[in-house]
Amino acid sequence: MEELKEPGYSVILLTSFSTDLLFFERMILRWLLENNCNYIGLFLDGSSFSNNFDKPLSQIGKSYIVKPIYGEGVFHPKIFLMLGKNKAKVLVGSGNLTPAGFITNTEIFNVIRFDKDNYDYLYIIQEVYKFFLFYNKEQKSKLINTIFRKCEEYKYLKERVYPSRNIMFLHNGEKTLQEQLVSFIPPIIKEIEIISPYFDKKLYVLNKWIEVFKPEKINILLQDKTSNFPINIVRPENTDLYSLNFQHSEYNNKRYHGKIFHFKGIEEEVVMYGSANFSRQAILESFSQGGNAEAVFVERGSKEKFDSFFQKEIKRLPINSNFQVVETEIKSKTHLLSIQFLEASREGDILTVSFLCDLSIKEAIFKNERGSITHLDNLYTITWNVANYEISPLFSFEVKSNDETLLATGWVHDYLALTDTQTMDKLSLYKTLENDPYLTDYQNVVNLVKDLLNRLFLTEQDLTDKGHGVKTLTIHNRLEANNEVGDTSQIIDDYYVNEEQMSKEVYGSIGGRNVLDELIRQLLKPFNETVIYEVDKQDEFIKQINTKAELQKKLSVEGIIRKSLYSQMRKFSRNFKEGITSEAYLSQVSEEVLITNITLYQQFIWKLYNIECDEPFFNKIDFIEELYTILNRLLQFAQTKDINHSYLKDILIPQFLSIVIAKDRFADNEDNINVIRTTKKQLGRNIYGIHKYLIPIRNDYEVYLPEVRTYLYKLDLNLSLEDIKKRIEDIFPIISLKQFLKWIENKNIKYRINEENEISLRLYTHLKLGGEFNLTLIQYLAKVLSVEKWEYKSTFKFVWINNNREHNLKKFILYYNRKKFVIKKKYIYRNDYESILSIRRNVYPSNIQDAAEKIDSSILSF
Repeated sequence: MEELKEPGYSVILLTSFSTDLLFFERMILRWLLENNCNYIGLFLDGSSFSNNFDKPLSQIGKSYIVKPIYGEGVFHPKIFLMLGKNKAKVLVGSGNLTPAGFITNTEIFNVIRFDKDNYDYLYIIQEVYKFFLFYNKEQKSKLINTIFRKCEEYKYLKERVYPSRNIMFLHNGEKTLQEQLVSFIPPIIKEIEIISPYFDKKLYVLNKWIEVFKPEKINILLQDKTSNFPINIVRPENTDLYSLNFQHSEYNNKRYHGKIFHFKGIEEEVVMYGSANFSRQAILESFSQGGNAEAVFVERGSKEKFDSFFQKEIKRLPINSNFQVVETEIKSKTHLLSIQFLEASREGDILTVSFLCDLSIKEAIFKNERGSITHLDNLYTITWNVANYEISPLFSFEVKSNDETLLATGWVHDYLALTDTQTMDKLSLYKTLENDPYLTDYQNVVNLVKDLLNRLFLTEQDLTDKGHGVKTLTIHNRLEANNEVGDTSQIIDDYYVNEEQMSKEVYGSIGGRNVLDELIRQLLKPFNETVIYEVDKQDEFIKQINTKAELQKKLSVEGIIRKSLYSQMRKFSRNFKEGITSEAYLSQVSEEVLITNITLYQQFIWKLYNIECDEPFFNKIDFIEELYTILNRLLQFAQTKDINHSYLKDILIPQFLSIVIAKDRFADNEDNINVIRTTKKQLGRNIYGIHKYLIPIRNDYEVYLPEVRTYLYKLDLNLSLEDIKKRIEDIFPIISLKQFLKWIENKNIKYRINEENEISLRLYTHLKLGGEFNLTLIQYLAKVLSVEKWEYKSTFKFVWINNNREHNLKKFILYYNRKKFVIKKKYIYRNDYESILSIRRNVYPSNIQDAAEKIDSSILSF
């Protein structure tokens, strides 16, 4: 427990099977927060979480994030990973996040440390971090990504280091522990010692180890009245049982819950310890195969290296007639819940809940309100407007399928409260502002915005190009010139980010703190409160002012300040956009800086857009155009530089897709069909640009649809997932080969394709020439030109074989060369009739696509 009290860490990621969150909140959370360990993520077994729903939890979703993990087996690791700017450590062992795991049980843990002077175990830290990435990838959580983005600041997590020969971290997400353990064990094993509380009934692991490792002797140590060992089973001859006792008598009064396995070779020894019991589900199965998720350390050492524990800490006593075992069933395949709750979050008046369910959900009710339901396969997302309701951290809702009504329980994450927790370590200037509950000195904030506008978001070169002049740029330099060096000078110097600092620090932050978010939070306070002074404070305030007139004068001053802030924030957003879209900026800036700044900018104006005040900062159309401009400039940038940034997938792509869909939806209201076609073509180019230059989304865009729908909802566009998907498909200018083949198969035409040199497609059907056939040719030609796999193919040939042998036309050939812009038609007849060849030139791919869209076959009338 003392390890968690150590200061200097900002992030903690931990796992547990059994969990007592009331114990966590009252005994552990406060230590973490007092030491500014503010990014707190709990990966917990989802099926075992329900025992927390009757507890008076107050901080869940406000000070820490819970991510449930579901599977056929249980999620059983016990890991505590703590990360700081220059150091990290990890604890791996057997204890759950419960009073028993921390206090009353005997548990086994080991701690591995890393700092700038000790790189020996950095590889272990990286492997444990990858463990968390793996389980986040398997069951994605939007909220937990706020912690992973914080982790990206720690460059040591990506440094190239080599594994230690003497210690490894293993988990069984995809490969069994047994498969990984074999390569670590000495070739000849003399003895195996097993100390575990739980076993499977048929001793599968024991038999497997005898078969694979062929030990001369096996000792199994069991604690009286706590082990479930099948004591009456017939055991192999070389296997002996002992009663587990400890040299220190106080441990004998505690329940032993540790799991440790000792392999003795001729010259080397190996120990494995962690969460894995001596069971088939833990050691012989992976989580992906339906086993229990486990995590262990495996250590290798010279002969007798581990005697300090096995010889000096424990005693082996004969098992007597009074020895008792318990009938506890090993935790294994869980009963899959009808509803597997994933996460819930409240942003403003909208409550969004996500869960997995194999039933067909028809209705969802929370506090007598029906929710809006969307789903993708078995992933359901439900939104409610909860403007009139208070929501406790733990809450329940009903879902109805065709046959039954189910009561679902979950917990809600409060974005604002989590952000406050994660940015708790404020700069002194912010703490001063925060101590003023009414923020009466708004000018301080306005000045910060002006200063930030001039130096945080533009590169040094770009500022020079805009005529600001670097030498007169910073308040720090001006103060220094006047010998006014003090706290303010040091703080403002931190705001200014030059090119050298960009490569060393996370751009847009001060010491890892998100400056912009804190400024926004302070700036928006007056707009989020309809009455600046709370009712219970007004009487006291009036007494101080003495007259109603003076109070009115004071409130009118606040109104003036509001207008000043309004003007400053509009100017801030406008200048910010002009800065990050300027040619000088885009020609010099790195992708890391650009993506970070675009992310900050978009988050900023989304917050401005969502503010409810007398005069909105943006109308809907202008707001969409703001973001659309950014998308086009980013695509321009991406055509010359490679972009690979986590913010793209986590934040920007869903926002960009929502803006494209919003513009597509607004195009439906146009009366001019040519304007509609032009708009949709441009949106198609945008979608293609996202796919080609940012992130390939042709086959994977559906994973973003729930978030896209949420952003559209904020724009008052309530579209279903099916509608969004159809709109994307309609404007996406490319298709996969699989989609093309499915399109042909739906027409019930027999075909063959050859892709060797040119794209040759042979189709077998009853030919009937005429306008309708020409339209069919146009459709086929437009389709093949849009197949992504054939993007760089120049020639396409369609050979239509006439199945109607009574018709003189034997076959029809259509040939197109998209580099030479030539179309050829050839009619081949039976009965020795002469073939006819027609050629048309200057037919561009865009002409073909236009003809397909307009259902116009005249392009083939030659």
